[in-house]
Amino acid sequence: MRGKKRVLMWFAAAALCLFATACGTATGPEATPAETAPAETLVMASVGTGKWLSSAVENYNASDPERGVDLVRFSSEDELFRALDEGFDADMYYLGSPGNRTGEATKLLWDLSADLSGQLDVELAPNLAEALMKDGELRCLPFDMRIEGLRWTLSDELPGTMAEAASLASEQGMSLFSGSMTQYGAVQRLFPYLNACDETARGEILDAVSAHVMGDTNGAYNFYAADGGAEFSFDTGAGAIGVPGSGTTAYYAPETVFGVFEGCEDVGAAWDFLRLLYSDEIQAKTSGLPVTASALDAYIDEELDEESAPAFRELLENTRAAVGVNTVMDETKWYTDWYNANAVENT
Repeated sequence: MRGKKRVLMWFAAAALCLFATACGTATGPEATPAETAPAETLVMASVGTGKWLSSAVENYNASDPERGVDLVRFSSEDELFRALDEGFDADMYYLGSPGNRTGEATKLLWDLSADLSGQLDVELAPNLAEALMKDGELRCLPFDMRIEGLRWTLSDELPGTMAEAASLASEQGMSLFSGSMTQYGAVQRLFPYLNACDETARGEILDAVSAHVMGDTNGAYNFYAADGGAEFSFDTGAGAIGVPGSGTTAYYAPETVFGVFEGCEDVGAAWDFLRLLYSDEIQAKTSGLPVTASALDAYIDEELDEESAPAFRELLENTRAAVGVNTVMDETKWYTDWYNANAVENT
């Protein structure tokens, strides 16, 4: 069956290559036609990558692996999905354009991907692999990430409950969330926390949200995000990150992701190449926070001081939730029940 798909791949690649520019930046796939490549070569579809990935493929092929890799570039995920729909055949992918990924594309990518939980042999950041699983499967892997959450600004300790938090905020002439935020907006901010809750804690948080009234007040909760880069820091005196009863301090937000397509006939061979993306050398090239335990640990030591580094590591140890392409955003009953009951306030 792969032979038939290879023929389709060649036609798709040949047609799209007509749009490639002279400098090598393509609006379609760039690859040697499959008929001239060894039959055992694996195909990797790539979106939004720099020269380092091409170098990684070249170095890997130069090591005389059992199955080499052909890198096929696309200008967007939409273009890749269209090519797949038209018969283009690839074994694995690297997607570096998370800002343009829709919810439908998220679900499609999950459905197209193979479970890699049995292949993963590299330690990731604390609780990250578990947080990204659904029904025991890990179908997409993060290359880099952000850490996000909500920061309680009135003290360095979280209140015991959301009702207590609302009372403390009121005493300061504040609301839980900015007065410019709707209840719907507050639930969107809280969504990862609410998904991590048990039913009782979720009900208490939603009760606090339902009591939120828009106005001119400042919010006791602010959004927090750490995405690495030159400005990376962690302020230990700016308040406590987390939501009472949620079971997680913050949540992981994968940026660039990679994986193996479900139709790949040799997942082990694909993983032989993909695991190189988790080497310390390549993880040092991430634009966000690195995701492997060793690279992230080295990054924290380099970027944070002796006071903030232990505090940030504690934050990670207590982060047990994740959002993004690795989590299928199925509509949940608790959300639809809450929204239907509060639709008037959110229109």
